[in-house]
Amino acid sequence: ETLRAMPLLPETDIILIDSWENIWGHYKAIAEKSATLTALALDDFGSLQDTSRRKIDRAPRTFQEERAGKGADEAIRQSLMLGERRMQIQQWGELWIALEAFLYEVLKLPYSLKLVTVLEGKAKSPRTGEDHIYPDLQGAVRQSLLARFGLVAESFISYDREDKAHFCLHSRPHPRIETKDRYGPGRTWANPTAEKIIQHLGRGGQAETEQEKRI
Repeated sequence: ETLRAMPLLPETDIILIDSWENIWGHYKAIAEKSATLTALALDDFGSLQDTSRRKIDRAPRTFQEERAGKGADEAIRQSLMLGERRMQIQQWGELWIALEAFLYEVLKLPYSLKLVTVLEGKAKSPRTGEDHIYPDLQGAVRQSLLARFGLVAESFISYDREDKAHFCLHSRPHPRIETKDRYGPGRTWANPTAEKIIQHLGRGGQAETEQEKRI
């Protein structure tokens, strides 16, 4: 009887994007699943940027490298290991266009809910010189990605007086963390469920608990 009362787990498919050469094949697989699945999670977008950058980093850039063909692979690898191979403005542009094109097509897919996660990284603000928490992305996509979403939350672990850990999300305005909440004034969730977040997006979410107000 207990098993019968438990809700069935939804079907979950995991697609590992480990090669930019196959990115549109992965996109096709993701698109086909939109007919049977309701939610899509891209976890994490920073790793996707690293995957696309590997293709650019290892591509021949000069006439000599083009002529060397496979013989240039070892020289390129050594250059990367020594940190001598720098991304040029042209390569940064190629990377930005590639990521924008892929994300644009994915967000057009008819999933009811789309979630994109990005790890956080610390960097100095160019205006104040103070350390800020930014999405762990490089180049223009750091700003353009946030603009596409109505809710941008920061995650952290909070400990209560009994030293019990709580996984938290918050969308409150913060001077050193880029967050955004178009669905309300911003709030904190302690140990949130997907249901709570979806209710918030539908503007029918519950008010903060006393514990969440204290965090």
